[in-house]
Amino acid sequence: MRNLWDIVAGKCAGRTSRERRILFKHATGLGIWYASTGACALDRARARGMGRELPGEMFLQDMVP
Repeated sequence: MRNLWDIVAGKCAGRTSRERRILFKHATGLGIWYASTGACALDRARARGMGRELPGEMFLQDMVP
């Protein structure tokens, strides 16, 4: 078993082929996993001319509840 931080730091190799699978075992750090998956999906959609850009202001909050 390898830890993500060791792979990112170059201390050990990640997948060695496309056929290998990744098991995400720990429940911590899910936010970064979702963010990276979303970024990949966004890049692919933009490359294919899919969807439409939304203004960032739609996702900002200007007051505290």
